[in-house]
Amino acid sequence: MVFKLWKISFVLLILSLSGSQAIKSQTFTRQDTLRGSITPERAWWDLLHYDLDVKVVPAEKHISGKNTIRYKVIASSNLMQIDLQDPLKITRVIQDGKQLSFKKDGFAYFISLIKNQKAGEVNELTIEYGGVPVEASSTLEWRIYLEKRWQWPGFYRHLLSGNRGEYLVAK
Repeated sequence: MVFKLWKISFVLLILSLSGSQAIKSQTFTRQDTLRGSITPERAWWDLLHYDLDVKVVPAEKHISGKNTIRYKVIASSNLMQIDLQDPLKITRVIQDGKQLSFKKDGFAYFISLIKNQKAGEVNELTIEYGGVPVEASSTLEWRIYLEKRWQWPGFYRHLLSGNRGEYLVAK
């Protein structure tokens, strides 16, 4: 009986050690880090409000719009990270009437701010975007795509053409 308990304990020890090795060997890409971390480019500002203006053109299967972001400055910085999933793309960023430059890195966009960002201030900027979303052949296919690729369980949007030439934009 003692030998049997020792044997079971030994097997459990080996299994737990091998499991910890699997966790240690897991590697994360830069994109994983950008999507899943509070980067310095996100940490300095606190989102207060999104004002979305979206234009859907079903006949062209195109989406475009503006997102005016109101935020509170927590610490001074001049680089802001905003995420936008492909195939949508940021086309222009404006703050106080001035066009800002930005760089894309995967799904992350890094916006260079001109205005001095002072702690405690509330500021706004407007991001213009557009693109042709991925067309799903079925609701289930689109849902699976979003849940697996973008880790959005239970959330999906799609644009489908109906049988009679009607369009369905749905959640």
